[in-house]
Amino acid sequence: MKKIFAVINFFMLLCLPVFANSVDENILENNYLKIEKNTKQLKTRLSNLYDGYEYTIKNLYEKPVVIRRVDIWYNASGKVAYLSVKKTNRQAASETFSKGKKCAVRTLGISLIPYAIAAPFSAIGNDIGNANAEKEANLFDKKQITNYTLNPKEKILIKTMAMKRHSPVFKLIFTNPITDENMEMFLK
Repeated sequence: MKKIFAVINFFMLLCLPVFANSVDENILENNYLKIEKNTKQLKTRLSNLYDGYEYTIKNLYEKPVVIRRVDIWYNASGKVAYLSVKKTNRQAASETFSKGKKCAVRTLGISLIPYAIAAPFSAIGNDIGNANAEKEANLFDKKQITNYTLNPKEKILIKTMAMKRHSPVFKLIFTNPITDENMEMFLK
């Protein structure tokens, strides 16, 4: 019985530190700042190619902390993301009409009539899709943060986009309030 108890204790001593030190890879924290990354689901046609990311930076220190610079790599600007998914009305109408062409042989050309009627409506729907994608892309555009003073318990929010399955790399440079030297934080 003592051997079994000793084996269990040995296993617990080996595994307990592993379970106790589990850290969320989307949160980075030190004595001064806390950075949290959240993935946001995009709602427009941008969601076919891009993922949205939201970074929250919170001051944990009792005095203000100066953020010198924020760099984000492997992200897409809102304008580039929008232009990559934007369609012209002519493209939308021709896509609709080409669906009717696929069935034209089997239906002796009759399928071209409803698709020809639907083509202008798809162009109108395309305008709405383009407008919604542009609005959403502008919400996720990266803002430049340089020499920003973050007061105690204050939070700032940074939104950006990246290609599917390519997470951006977030680098924050801030001034240590005690020693006045620059420090860096990375979040992948």
